[in-house]
Parts: sequence; C-alpha cells; structure tokens
Amino acid sequence: MKDRFFELTMLFDYYGALLSEKQKETFRLYYFYDCSLNEIAETLKISKQAVSINLKRAEDNLRSFDGALKLLKQDQDESDIKKDIFSKLEKIRLISKDNRIIELIDEIETLFEKKR
Repeated sequence: MKDRFFELTMLFDYYGALLSEKQKETFRLYYFYDCSLNEIAETLKISKQAVSINLKRAEDNLRSFDGALKLLKQDQDESDIKKDIFSKLEKIRLISKDNRIIELIDEIETLFEKKR
C-alpha cells in the first residue's frame, strides 16, 4: 500500500498539472489530506461514486502520462547514477594522496549539489 501511495504521489508531482481541476482536487484531498471518500463527497458536494470515479481517472491518467513520458523512471535512474558517482568519488578520495585530485572531487560534488 505504501509503495502505491508513494508511486502515485510522485506521479502527481510530475504530472498533476495535466489532470482536470476536479481530478486534482479529489487526488489532493484523498492522498495529501487523508480524507475519506465520504468527506471528499461532502466537501466537493458530489456523490461518493463521483469521487471514486474522479480518483480512479486521476490515478489512471497519472500512470498513462508516465507510461508515455517516463519522467519518474528517468528521475530514479538519474538518482541511482548520482549515488554511484558519489560512491566512486569517495573511493577515489580515500585512496588518493594527491590534493589536486581531492580538490577536483570536491568541485565535482559541488557541481552535482548545485543541480539538485
């Protein structure tokens, strides 16, 4: 359940702007404010079934957008590559006796930090 929650909230971060206003509002209330379907129905003055339909459409749309654009996978891959690079830089730092190399490693790490 937590994996599904995490996946959908990450997808919302990437693609939420592409959802309809009703889908965005329903999604936010359900996933970010932990409202029940009944509470959302009362808040939005729609039926519980309409809430369920909006939520399902939002989830389906988010997955569909990611299926086409794959931004979440690209971001995860990039994060894994950065971790690997930092790990290798740390190994080089530990075995290097040359201060110039250590300074270059520091500069590289600073460049990566600026990109975050």
